[in-house]
Amino acid sequence: MLNDEKIIEGLYHSGDGVGGSLAQDNKKWYSNVSMQSAQNYACDGCYEPQFPGENWFSLGGFSTLQPLECALNQGRTYSSAGQSYLFGQNVSLNSKPADQIKNFDELVKIYFQHFELLNRKAFNGQLMGFGANTKFCPSPILNVLMDDCLGRGLDFYSGGTKYNIYGPCYISLSSAINSLYAIKTMVFDDKNAVTTLPELLECLCCDWGYKMTEPFISTLAGESRIASRSDRFKRLRDIALSLPRYGRGHHEIDTFGNTIVEGIARISVETFTKPLPQMYSALQNLAARYGTEEYPFGIQIQPGVGTFENHVEMGAWNGASADGRRLGTAVASDLSSAPSPMDLPIDHQYAGFETSIAGFEGKGTDMMTDGAPTDYNINENYPADKIVAVMQQFAQGHSSNILTITVASPDTYGQAVGSPEQFDLLRVRTGGWSNFFTSVFPLTQDQHRRRPVSTPAVAAPAIADKSGGDISKCPFHQQMAVN
Repeated sequence: MLNDEKIIEGLYHSGDGVGGSLAQDNKKWYSNVSMQSAQNYACDGCYEPQFPGENWFSLGGFSTLQPLECALNQGRTYSSAGQSYLFGQNVSLNSKPADQIKNFDELVKIYFQHFELLNRKAFNGQLMGFGANTKFCPSPILNVLMDDCLGRGLDFYSGGTKYNIYGPCYISLSSAINSLYAIKTMVFDDKNAVTTLPELLECLCCDWGYKMTEPFISTLAGESRIASRSDRFKRLRDIALSLPRYGRGHHEIDTFGNTIVEGIARISVETFTKPLPQMYSALQNLAARYGTEEYPFGIQIQPGVGTFENHVEMGAWNGASADGRRLGTAVASDLSSAPSPMDLPIDHQYAGFETSIAGFEGKGTDMMTDGAPTDYNINENYPADKIVAVMQQFAQGHSSNILTITVASPDTYGQAVGSPEQFDLLRVRTGGWSNFFTSVFPLTQDQHRRRPVSTPAVAAPAIADKSGGDISKCPFHQQMAVN
C-alpha cells in the first residue's frame, strides 16, 4: 500500500510556527514520531496507517467543493441560495465578488484562502472536543493494551497514548479539480471562453437551469423568459460536461489536479505545523492538561482522502459544481474520477487503465499520507497479464498510493439491479471496503454503475473525451459563443 519512505516523509509533527517551536516553549509538548514507530505502521479499518498499540486516531470529513463555492460567491455557499438565504449562507470571510476576479490564478488563490480558513476553523472545533469521550465512554480495557496510558494515568481518549493522530478526509476532489478546470476553460481561456464568471455563478445558483427561483429570476418575467434563461444554463452545462475529466489519462488536467491536491495537503499540514495564535494557544493548553515532562503530549497530522460508503450522502453537502454536476448529487468515491452525472444516461468514460492510474502520480498524492485511494471498475474479461502490468505499475509508485479494483461489466450491474437474487455474490468497492452490490440502496448502486470503466487499451476510445480538450469542437460551442 504505502511504502516506508513515503509514510515516513508524511508523518508530520505539529507545533512549529508561531513564536518558534512549541516543543522549545513547553517541555510537556513533543510531537515527533520515532523511526521505529513509523516503520512499524499497519492499516486500521479501511486503510489508515496506524502505529499498533501506540496511538489514538480521529477522522474528519471536509468537502473541497465548499471553498470553491465560497471563492465564487463571496464566502457564501450557493447550495443554499434562493428565497431563504437569497444569494447563499455565509460560512467564510467575505472575498471579492465574481465580477472583480480578473484571471484564473486569482480565483485559485482565493479558493485556497477559503480552504485554509475553513480547514483551520474545522480543526479548531475538533481540538475543542479533544478528550470529551472519556466522560461518557472510557476505555479501561483498551488502556492496558496501548503504550503510555498506564504510565500517564490517562484514558485512551484523553491523551493517554504515545501518539494522537488526526486524519482529515478531503472529499469531492475530482469534482473540485474538474470544476476549476472548467472555469479556466469556459471563463478565462482566450480561445474557448463562452461565459463570464458572474453568469456562471448565477447558473450554478440555479442548478444549471433546473432551479429557476428568486432572487435570480422573477415569476413576473414570464414563462418564455424563464425558459430561455434556463435553456442558456443547460447549454452551458453541456459544454462543461464535454471537457476532459481528472483521472482519465488527460495529461493537462491530471497535472493541474496534482497541484490542487498538493496545495490542499500542504495547507492541511501547515494548519498544525504553522498554527495561528488561537490554535497555538489551544495546543499549549492540551500539552499542559495531558502532558508531563516524562510523558509529553503531541499531535500528528496525516491528511488523506476518504468517502468510505458515504459518497452519495456527502454529495448532498454541496451545490451544483462547474463540472456539470447537479445540486446535491453524488460525488466520486475517494480520490477516484468523478462518476457520470446522476440525472443523465450513463457515460462509462472509457480510458486505458495504465494511462489513467499514471495520472494520479505526483507529490500531491504522496502527501496524502492517510491514503488517497483510487477505485477502478473493469470488465470480467480483462486480460490477466494486463492486470499484472497494472499491479507492477502501482507497486513502482506510478499511481496514487492506494488502488482498489471492482471486477464487473456494465451489463453485469444492469442485470444485478433487475435480478438481485441471481447476483447475491457480486461484491464492489464502496470506498474503504467491499460490499455486496445488491445489498446497498439504489442510489449507491447507481453511483457505482456510473463510475468510469477502465480498459486494457493505452488510449481511450473516442467517446471518452468528446472534445479532445478543445471545446471549440463541442457541438454546442458555436451556438453558445453567439448567444
